Amino acid sequence: MVNCLEGISIKAISCCVPHNHYSLTEYAPDLFNDKSARRMAKGTGFSALRIADENTTTADLCLKAAEKILQDEAREDIGALVFVSQTPDYVLPATSHILQERLGLKNDILCLDINEGCSGYVTGVYTAGLLAKQLNKAVCLLGGGHNL
Repeated sequence: MVNCLEGISIKAISCCVPHNHYSLTEYAPDLFNDKSARRMAKGTGFSALRIADENTTTADLCLKAAEKILQDEAREDIGALVFVSQTPDYVLPATSHILQERLGLKNDILCLDINEGCSGYVTGVYTAGLLAKQLNKAVCLLGGGHNL
């Protein structure tokens, strides 16, 4: 049995990654030598990390990705903003409220932070779908992480 939300679809996807690029051996030389880094790359599919500088936050990266999509969309059609991260910029106020303001979205939309790691993306997609169905409006789902 497949769970689906009829009439709900993903309209656009965007991403933003930091400029700083490090191989595993550069980033963690005490953990990875060339052989272990190759093994990690073969098993996981990644061989390098993108690390934001100390002045860039998770919300900054999400903002850039969202702006790429929202430049062609009517911001007044968005009924909710869901922000998923295990590294939110703030505990209070919720980072989603800060992003709402920075993106120029209406003040009466629902804003929700989901503070989870990897599984948070699945929770965020499902939550956004449920909200879109219930509100009958578009939902902006933002997800990201930052160095700990």
